[in-house]
Amino acid sequence: MVNKETLDKIYLIYRKSCDVVNFLKGGLQESAYHAALEWELNQNGLKVAVEQPFNMWYRGHQLSKGYKLDLVIDNSIIIELKAKEELTSEHRLQLFNYMRLTNMPFGVLVNFGFDGTISFERYMYIKESNSVVLIDWHGNPVY
Repeated sequence: MVNKETLDKIYLIYRKSCDVVNFLKGGLQESAYHAALEWELNQNGLKVAVEQPFNMWYRGHQLSKGYKLDLVIDNSIIIELKAKEELTSEHRLQLFNYMRLTNMPFGVLVNFGFDGTISFERYMYIKESNSVVLIDWHGNPVY
C-alpha cells in the first residue's frame, strides 16, 4: 500500500504535467517539457533533483557507465519524461530498470504527446520480488 503523502505527490506531478502540456501544447522537444515541469514542481514546494546521476555496479565493482534520472522527487519518486508519439514497452523498461537499480520505490512515466495529449503511468517497485507493478490512483497494484 502507498501512503497518502506519496499519492498526493504523484497526483501533484500529474496535475503539473497537465498544466505544462496545456500551456506548451505538443510537438516540442523533451527538454522543453522537462524544464517547465521542473519549474512547476519547485513552485509547488517539492524537492526536485534534476538529472540525478547514479553509478552502475556489477559484482561489487563500479562500472564506468552510469545513468542520469530525468527528475527525482524526495529521493523516492523517479519521473521519466518522454516527448514521443506514444509510449512503448522500451520506455517502460527503461523506468523499471532505473527503479530496480536505484531501489527507488516509485516511478512515473510521463509522455508529452505530439498532439498535445499526456500519458501518465504510475509504478511501484517491490523489492522482495524485484518487480515493478502498475498502481492505480489509490496506490493499489494493477495486475
